[in-house]
Amino acid sequence: MQADTEEYLREAAGRGHEMVQQMVQKLSGALIYPDAGNVQTNEKLWDVYASEWGAEAGWVAGMAASNREAKETLENVGDEWAPAAHTKRVVDEWILSEVSLKTHCCEIGSGGGRIGRMVAPRVSKLQCFDVSAKMLAAAKQALASQENVTFAQIHGDASGADAGFSDKPRHYAPQHKHAYDFVYCFDVMVHMDAHAMFRCLKRIRALLKDEGKAFISTSNLLAPDGFRRFEAQEKYSVGGFYFVTPETVRCLVSRAGLRVVRELSAPDASNTYYNRDYLALLAPVVEAPAIAPVVAVSPTVNTASSPVSQDAAAVAAMDEDEIVDAVEAAESSGDCAAVVRLLGSALALEEPETAVEAVADALLRLGSAHAAALGEAGACERVAAALALPCCGDEPSLAEVLLGCCRVLAKSGANAAKLLANDGAARLVSAMEAHVASGEPTLQEQGCLAIEALAVAGGAAALREAGAEAAIEGARGDIVNERNKTYPDRALAALAGS
Repeated sequence: MQADTEEYLREAAGRGHEMVQQMVQKLSGALIYPDAGNVQTNEKLWDVYASEWGAEAGWVAGMAASNREAKETLENVGDEWAPAAHTKRVVDEWILSEVSLKTHCCEIGSGGGRIGRMVAPRVSKLQCFDVSAKMLAAAKQALASQENVTFAQIHGDASGADAGFSDKPRHYAPQHKHAYDFVYCFDVMVHMDAHAMFRCLKRIRALLKDEGKAFISTSNLLAPDGFRRFEAQEKYSVGGFYFVTPETVRCLVSRAGLRVVRELSAPDASNTYYNRDYLALLAPVVEAPAIAPVVAVSPTVNTASSPVSQDAAAVAAMDEDEIVDAVEAAESSGDCAAVVRLLGSALALEEPETAVEAVADALLRLGSAHAAALGEAGACERVAAALALPCCGDEPSLAEVLLGCCRVLAKSGANAAKLLANDGAARLVSAMEAHVASGEPTLQEQGCLAIEALAVAGGAAALREAGAEAAIEGARGDIVNERNKTYPDRALAALAGS
């Protein structure tokens, strides 16, 4: 089917698309050849593709029929590439599970808007970038009813000379730098060579906020369907795929200033993409900011079995109201060490739950960007101590925010061991189990995400020993949000894969 499609586009290029025709002639009849320049070739190819696309066009219908058993209605450019249910699964599990109505989202390679249609209603803002003007025109039409979507044609390369942040035509405008909570590039890098892929990954890092995440997919030579497609393809072709291995992608990701936080654990023949591609969720690598020195000590337990921080005296004796007021000021100034000391003071109160929850809320917010700094200041030990509070089993909101703290603190790999030390894994699991079947879905979601993050960071064995798998299964029944029902499976996969 690929050869037939390329032949059709080659013929289309000869019916008046002068630039494409010249390229085809120059390259001796080959539609694509790497020396033509990957980005330029993609632009020309997808302009032709969008111009010639039609739901009833023979080559489109033939492509759709070749990869699915039942006939489906084709509404957007690209609907022919995979069954609708397969695409939806990827979007649900890798994009919609990571965004909310507050998310500023960006799509690199928006094509005709087939993914944007699913994402736009679920985010605050969606910025669509593409190298092809005609694909962007199709996307604008597909997303015409969505007022939160904007579009821009860009060159595609990340080098300053070609597509730096500037007001020049087809560059990324300066306001896009570090402006997005979530960036995704789905079914796009399969058409990029390794150099273009690397430039795209650097661009993703530049678009992301430090606490943001990104989703990418690439063709996987090691997957069953990936190798079958590779074997059937005579040579590298943008109209076909550029095949890589997960190891190659991980290397490029690391060199681009990103890290893998979740990846497809194994091919899955039940889904076109899962059996063909490497899927990965990425996060920026952020250096910890300098912080004021602080003595980090482990919490002890008093005779009443309430965890108490030994450095509580570092902060003058404070009551609950004073701690709540002080933590707001400390968070506003970004003083990680002060927030951690205030958690120590909160733990020392006779009735600590309200103050601990207020400080933990601040830790949760700060942890997205300052996980390493908080860990160095002693946050992990204090959060683990708070999980042992008797009130944690009675107050679901307290358990929820502490589990969320575990999740964000684990963004720094060095924090995982601190969180799990001294029975920390058992405390985390107990916090989930204390609220099973209590109608607290968000608490159980945070628990599953915390287990996933800690397992990926090297804590899988300790969590398994503490009974995390049973806790995850117990959490499953409480999670009602369809897009979040994947969290238990993700947590189990992380436990099994580490």
